[in-house]
Amino acid sequence: MARQATGIEIGARTVKAVRGAFKGETFQVTDFALGDVAGGGTIERWAGLPLSFKAPHARVALSGKDVNVRYTRVPRVPDWQLRKLMRFEVEEIGGTSGEGVASDFNLLPELPEAGGEDIVLLAMARESLLEDHLEGAKAIGVTIDCFSPSAVALYNAWLRFGVVQDDTVLLADIGHDNLDVAIVRGPDLLFARNLSGGGELFDQAIASQLQVAKEQASELKHEHADLRPGVRAQTPNAERVSRAIQGAGGQVLSLLQSALLFCKTQIRVSGLKIDRVELCGGGAGLPGLCEYLQRSLNVTVELFDPFEAVDLSGLDPN
Repeated sequence: MARQATGIEIGARTVKAVRGAFKGETFQVTDFALGDVAGGGTIERWAGLPLSFKAPHARVALSGKDVNVRYTRVPRVPDWQLRKLMRFEVEEIGGTSGEGVASDFNLLPELPEAGGEDIVLLAMARESLLEDHLEGAKAIGVTIDCFSPSAVALYNAWLRFGVVQDDTVLLADIGHDNLDVAIVRGPDLLFARNLSGGGELFDQAIASQLQVAKEQASELKHEHADLRPGVRAQTPNAERVSRAIQGAGGQVLSLLQSALLFCKTQIRVSGLKIDRVELCGGGAGLPGLCEYLQRSLNVTVELFDPFEAVDLSGLDPN
């Protein structure tokens, strides 16, 4: 029998859980839960997850400022020596921050451009953050197996459910507060990182330009926002809102461009070029965002929906 697993994301605005199992190459969803939360700490947001099913073996996605993904080039050394090198780096960072740091690392696939060196991806998170997650999960009966940076989880979802070719693809999951990025070449991960900034940038822009509360700005965004280049607004509200979000669109564009630049710097592949961009997450649904980014990046930008390849037949249709 296939082992059931649960993936959980505790976001700033929404909390969600998906439970299921692989049957052959197909992931079949058996349960899901979705809850809205109004800010609060990690433990309080866990309490907003309306679980109606058991959730052992849960994997929890991590993003935001308390998660740090770094890269380092090292000579090819035995595993024990590599572990020692990474331990020294983590201890140095922990000493600088004055807080306990949990970490894990892995080698990236061998790159021809690396000149015989290994590139190590090192992921770190505050221990206090993980403790809050463990406490919040325990309070609602969830047993956590592991934590994963959201950007790495995005890469894994792409491997399973994306159209993987030989080209270089920038994946971007646009959440409310954060933007998680993975850059892949064929099936290989080159870069993963979480950035501050997401759909809230558009809310803030509308609230500032139109002098309205954030809640009203969010409603106006969903009703009227459109970033399609050259589109003619049908109403005065649509014109004002669409004009207000132009700057926020530029901010998202800058985040993606900076991610690519940072990737080149970190893994030292200066000639790296992106062939296409795949967007997902709540913020990716903004009308015209794909077209707006495509015009500036000069590559194909489209939506990536992993659920197009997921079996939902096991869910109650109601």
